[in-house]
Amino acid sequence: MKVSYRASDKSQKPTQDRGIDVQYAGAKRGGYRGRWYLLLLLVIAPVVIVG
Repeated sequence: MKVSYRASDKSQKPTQDRGIDVQYAGAKRGGYRGRWYLLLLLVIAPVVIVG
């Protein structure tokens, strides 16, 4: 039996979900990155201050 795969619609049209256009906000994604850096700073700061 031969198995064949077809490309998904997501790979061809990444900004569409079931025929509806999905707009991604770049500013919102940047906020999550900033939150991770803040969390990392809060975890590392006591070690740096004590050490």
